[in-house]
Formats: sequence, C-alpha cells, structure tokens
Amino acid sequence: KMVLWASSDLKTIVRAIKLSRLMHLIRPLGDGRFQFVLGGPASQLRTTRRYGVAMAKMIPMLLSCRSWRLMATITTRSGRPMQLQLSSDDGLRSPVQPAEEFDSEIEAELITKWNDKPIPGWTIHRESELLVEHQRVYLPDFLVEHESGKRIHIEILGFWTPEYIQAKLR
Repeated sequence: KMVLWASSDLKTIVRAIKLSRLMHLIRPLGDGRFQFVLGGPASQLRTTRRYGVAMAKMIPMLLSCRSWRLMATITTRSGRPMQLQLSSDDGLRSPVQPAEEFDSEIEAELITKWNDKPIPGWTIHRESELLVEHQRVYLPDFLVEHESGKRIHIEILGFWTPEYIQAKLR
C-alpha cells in the first residue's frame, strides 16, 4: 500500500498513477493538497507483495515533482512489514525530466499577459486543483481566484471537435 500527499505537479502525479495501472483513491484535503491511496485488487483482500514493482516504477517520475510526501508499507520476503517514507524535501534526484510547464503556446501567452497586467484582487494558478468525482479526475489548465473567495476554472482549447468539447464538458 502506498499513500501519497501532494500539492504541486498534480498532472504528472496523476499520469504516473494511471500508468502504474494500480487501483487508486483520490481525496481532496481542502487545503490545496490531495491524498492518493494506491494498491492492487488482491491487496484489498490480503497482504501481498504483488504490486511493489508497479509502485516502485512511479518513484522516478515522482522525484521530478515538487511538494509531495509518501508513505509505503512494504512486506519483505520474510513477511515482515516495513515502512518507507519519502518526500520531495529529501534531496533525491531523478533522471526523468520534469514535465513542460505549459502544454501550449496559448497557455504560456495567457500567463505572460496576466503577469504584464495583473487584475487587482485576482490571482492565477497553473494546474493547481484536481476536480474529482467518483473515479473521474479532471485537471483544469488554470484556476483564477479572487480575494473574496470566488474561483474560476479555465481550460484552454486549441484544436477541437464537437466530440472533444462534449467530453470536456462532461
């Protein structure tokens, strides 16, 4: 079992989790952080070592991210449980390059224009909030937040089709 807490690079983390093909539960913690609980189907029924390799394969991608912490329960060959704790503050580096900051020139241009003429009372955050409903996860490109608490999610659409728009709206 692995439990991961993160507040940055959420897109990279979700991608790593999905690529691992592990069962996962995502919980928003309400303070900009998310908790990810990972395991496999058999681990729900009994203690198993079956999913350790899938979890270990996530770590190089995770090491290229910021602001995360994980705790994993590892069962040794002798059956003895051990705990692994690791965080972005531990100073480990990965050969995996961090993800590009922007997916498109349009996104980069939006941030440049925003920074050139900020709107008083508003701040903009890049891919900072996961929208989670049941097993669906959506990560809007931007969150614009007013000091009053009003929040607006922005998704940049480049090339699109009517089907793509419908999928995004769902």
